[in-house]
Formats: sequence, structure tokens, C-alpha cells
Amino acid sequence: MNTKALPSTPSRLHNAYTQGHFVNYALFKLLIFFSLFTAYAQAQTFDGVRVSIKGGALYSGINDLQTTILSEPFFLNYSLEGEKKIGYTGGLGVNWELKNSIAALNLDILYAQQGSDLLFKNLEKDFNYKMQFNYRYLNLPLTLKVYPFEKVHDGLHGFNVGIGPQFGLNLSPENIIYTSDGPGKLPAFGSDLEQQQQLRNVLKGQNNFGLNFHLGYDIVNAGLNFELQYHHGLTDVVRTEANAYNFIENKNTNNTIQFTLGWEFLSSYPKKRVLILRKPRS
Repeated sequence: MNTKALPSTPSRLHNAYTQGHFVNYALFKLLIFFSLFTAYAQAQTFDGVRVSIKGGALYSGINDLQTTILSEPFFLNYSLEGEKKIGYTGGLGVNWELKNSIAALNLDILYAQQGSDLLFKNLEKDFNYKMQFNYRYLNLPLTLKVYPFEKVHDGLHGFNVGIGPQFGLNLSPENIIYTSDGPGKLPAFGSDLEQQQQLRNVLKGQNNFGLNFHLGYDIVNAGLNFELQYHHGLTDVVRTEANAYNFIENKNTNNTIQFTLGWEFLSSYPKKRVLILRKPRS
């Protein structure tokens, strides 16, 4: 890996300052949008509106990082592998059941740990390094849910499927961790912290946009909901700046499998201490 430092220029400092303000502005807009959605749903009808606190785990990965980092076989007898990461997610959700239908709109605002690991092994030189892309996102998924068994069978009233877009605001676009080891590590490589800073100057995390595919089950009278979602990213989440590493610009999308458990702290349905399902909507 090339060890020439990439200095911090005034333009980089300006970009970092501008990016910080953009993140704060985007976060403010997301919170306003979430509040307006909740208020609008309640203004239309409080019947069928449920607000939940949610938390769970996810399994995510960034596609094709190997090509970005090593587009050509510059080494002999080496391996470069990507690994998915386990993280957690949590936040708030509003579910608004549409009147006289079997459909509902669900809007969440969730903090999420997403990213990927990249492992390089030079078997000839006995030198290894690991790059961890530890991104943090504020995700805003909007899901159109359908309850196909709403009026068919009591035991399946809470089953639902859905689809919808998700926007993810990257809160930590430079959060790359670099570590290396092995007898083949040369002093000319510099320290891991020096290499890490150079990588952060070159590889910039981006906001994410994609589609969610949803499978869930609601126990409304108990105030619980279970959700399993697959997120298929459509946009590039890692931008490659001009560099001396031979890294290339490449489309790196983010795919995620996520499971959450929700508890409703505000609902138009009466809470009971038994796991019974609500009656079908008229």
C-alpha cells in the first residue's frame, strides 16, 4: 500500500465543515418530516394510528469493495475477502392503518450500524491488513403494508407484507478502521493510524437509498410487532477520491437483513394483558 501522506488542505477542511452542517440540516429535516407525518395521521383519524419504539439486529454488507481496493492483480499469492457485519438498530415507528382497506403506511426513523470488513492477506510476504467500514446511518424507511388475511382468519390478522423506499443519512462518512500485522510489514508503510487517516481522506462514505421488502406480524392488543426486512441498496455508498493507491471509483451498494421488535407506547387500540387479536376493520 502506498504510504505517501495525503495532506489536509484548506479545501478538505472546508468540505468537512460543510459536510457537518449538511448532516445537521438533513437530520433536522428528517425529524420535521417524521413529526409532520405523525401529526397528519392523527389529524385524519386517531383510529388505527400506532406509535412504537423499536429495536433489533441487522446483518449488512457493502458490495464489490474488493474491486474498488484492488481492481487488478498487483500481487502474487494473495487473498482479498469481504465480510458482512452484525450491528444493531433502534428508533421510533408510526403505523397508520388506512380506513376501509387492508393496507397501512408505516414510517420509521432508525439509527443503524451498517458496513463491511475487508481482509487482505499477502501469503508471499506474510503481511495482512483489515479495513473496517463502520458506518452509522439514520434510516428513514416508508413502507406500504398489506394485511392479506385481515378479514379471512382470526389467527392471521396480524400478518403483513410490504414494500417501500428507504433513505439513509450517513452520520459517520469517514469511520474507517485500519489494522495490519505480520513479519512482512515494513517500516516504510508507516503506522496503522497514518494509513487509516490516508484511507479516510480517499474513501468517503455516502448516503444510501434503496428498496425495503417487508414481512411482519402485529399483536395489536398486546402492543407488539415483529418485523423482518431486506434492504436492497440502489446507490453507491462509498466514493473514491483521487489517490495514489490505485483505488478506483466503483458502485458499492449496501444490502441489509434486519429484524426488529416493536412495543407500542401510543395506540388507538386498548391494551390488554392477553395475546388476543383485534377484530377486522370494517
